[in-house]
Amino acid sequence: GLIIHKSNPVTSLTSSQIADIFRGRIKNWKKVGGVDAPIMVINREEGRGTVVLFMHHFKMNYSEMKAEQVLGENADV
Repeated sequence: GLIIHKSNPVTSLTSSQIADIFRGRIKNWKKVGGVDAPIMVINREEGRGTVVLFMHHFKMNYSEMKAEQVLGENADV
């Protein structure tokens, strides 16, 4: 899922905006109607079920995803 801090006024994102965030094309919340703050992308390890579904839905390859952190275990997430 996507998590946005409660202080950020963004209430919805388009599929295109989400894909652009994960591809590193949108790096600031201000570009999508939010506060002027950087977006931190945290992703799961390649091969995880949620990642596979995400890539399929957004028609992306794992190598396209630009994450600052990659987490594996559910407890870490």
